[in-house]
Amino acid sequence: MHVYPLSPHDLDEMTRSLSFPDGVADTITPEPLHGPPPATILIVDDGPMNLIVGQGFAEALGYVVQTATDGQAAIDACMQHAPDMVLMDLHMPVLGGAEATMQLRAMQRRGDIPPFPIVILTAGWSAEVRRQCMEAGADECLAKPLSMADMDAELARRTGHR
Repeated sequence: MHVYPLSPHDLDEMTRSLSFPDGVADTITPEPLHGPPPATILIVDDGPMNLIVGQGFAEALGYVVQTATDGQAAIDACMQHAPDMVLMDLHMPVLGGAEATMQLRAMQRRGDIPPFPIVILTAGWSAEVRRQCMEAGADECLAKPLSMADMDAELARRTGHR
């Protein structure tokens, strides 16, 4: 026996002969088996292992992931295809996370790129570091390492997906 997916037309044809109370059959519409497209997350970190782990977590949670290894590469990536959210390391070569965040926010204010949340991650978290990140325009500054459960909560809260 082979089972094949049915199209909405096939389902409609098959259910026409079923007996429903008046008006109910007219309100039944087959729904697609998929939801909205997954959110795209840009993960920016100069540490290869951090990129691998972050990408693995985000993909396991159902997100599409782009990566960049420094703040300038993140800006370039955002100009080519704006993500739904950025997870940005604080300390990186070429351009650090706070500076890249300031430049991305300036581009958003000018209308060069659409708005999206930016969360800075750092192993050197402190209240003062968090304050500086927030002044740079970050939506949040969190301590590394970020657990998969914490990443799930933060991505869902910031993107509205899941």
